[in-house]
Amino acid sequence: MIIFQPAGPIRLGDFLNTNFNDKRWNSFFAAVAFVKRSGVQHIATTLRSFSQRANVKILVGIDLRGTSKEGLIDLLESIESHGEIWICHNENPSTFHPKVYIFSNELQAAVVVGSGNLTEGGLYTNYEAAIVLNLEFSRPDDRILFSQINRSINEWHNVTCGFSLRVTPELIEELNRNRYIVNEAQSRGVDRRERDNKDEEVTTEARLFSRIDVRKPPLIKRQRRRLRRTDKLRDLGTTLDIAGRRVLWKKQLFASDVQRQPGHPTGGLRLTQAGFRDSRGNPIDHTTYFRRIFNDFTWRRTRKKPFVEETKVPFEVFINRRPLGAHQLSISHKPSGEAGQRNYTSILKWGDLATTIQQMNLTGRTITLYGPRTAESQPYVIVIE
Repeated sequence: MIIFQPAGPIRLGDFLNTNFNDKRWNSFFAAVAFVKRSGVQHIATTLRSFSQRANVKILVGIDLRGTSKEGLIDLLESIESHGEIWICHNENPSTFHPKVYIFSNELQAAVVVGSGNLTEGGLYTNYEAAIVLNLEFSRPDDRILFSQINRSINEWHNVTCGFSLRVTPELIEELNRNRYIVNEAQSRGVDRRERDNKDEEVTTEARLFSRIDVRKPPLIKRQRRRLRRTDKLRDLGTTLDIAGRRVLWKKQLFASDVQRQPGHPTGGLRLTQAGFRDSRGNPIDHTTYFRRIFNDFTWRRTRKKPFVEETKVPFEVFINRRPLGAHQLSISHKPSGEAGQRNYTSILKWGDLATTIQQMNLTGRTITLYGPRTAESQPYVIVIE
């Protein structure tokens, strides 16, 4: 069976409620990335009844600010003292991101593997898909598959290495205090502050989980792009040398700057004031500063109303002292974006670097923009570390 949302006849929330009411099942085991009050409220009643007669264990992620304090409180109250909820989190850049739901008894199981989280969107209104596997343990292949699924999920539920912690009211408060989770009003406020260009970063005050190395992805052999003479780019080699270069700007990166915020990525880095001062010690006027920095490049109008113009600038990019080569990155400038509120007006678009930036999880790192060497016009340099 396939679940398609939002238009399908059965959505994930319908499936869960139907099976919580099904007396066949005596166990529910799930692993989800995000939990919010909006989702839990749709299953709370049936889950509460189910947990009083069956085993319940739910693994929950807290990455990308996708799980809220209210969601955890409501989920814990739904099972009361009859089940277990565990937080799974790795302090390295890996994200806990599964969506697996398992109903089972001694003879059979129904396993859902898909894209829907325990949020209202994930259960009902988002465009989601999932496959439902109906397994009969009398069939050897089904029995083996069920064993593999259970074993794999239990590997995530690893208490000894510090990857998972059992949820209690006290842990929820500690997670909130250390900014692993925020309440839903705070979450909306943080998103709004980022949109309004308030330079405030949510930071974790104490580390509650372990940092565990994970297997690296396969190495990708990249062919060096052959540069045209008109690019006027010079390869800086494999070492970072910033001698003779002036710091033009510096900022601590938000999740939205590096494509890690919930929802749709912005595709770029907002060029904000960020507390940066020029060589004379004066705060920069970010509404015009970046347009002036790149004034010598060719700008073209991309929109008439409101007026937007754009140029391409050659950059050498280094992340954690590793060279990522030469890139032509677009700078977009929209004067009306200031809107009388000192909002940002310029944005650097990551272009072909967007996926790399997102995968490296650079939230909280510092980006420094360097100008060309003295008596040279380019390239510029971006360093993130």
